[in-house]
Amino acid sequence: MKSLPADLIVRPAHLQLALNLSDRALTAHILKGNVPHPDAKGHGGLKLWRIDTIRAWNPAIADSIETLLALPAFAPRPQRQCNTPLLAEAA
Repeated sequence: MKSLPADLIVRPAHLQLALNLSDRALTAHILKGNVPHPDAKGHGGLKLWRIDTIRAWNPAIADSIETLLALPAFAPRPQRQCNTPLLAEAA
């Protein structure tokens, strides 16, 4: 499998697929502390995590997300990369 960048950005949809949760359920898990709080917020308040954050919390979920992102339909593309300054500053 092709290795993915270490600074990979994880979106809520990736976590929802890996955890088999709805949007509301994911939000509830974040509020309860079962899922880590996002590292940053993108345009429109989109929650964003680094893959390293997810890996520190749950390596199996991070592996599932990396497997998902290796699929052509989900593969990161240049136009999908996040330019959120919060992620660049925190690195």
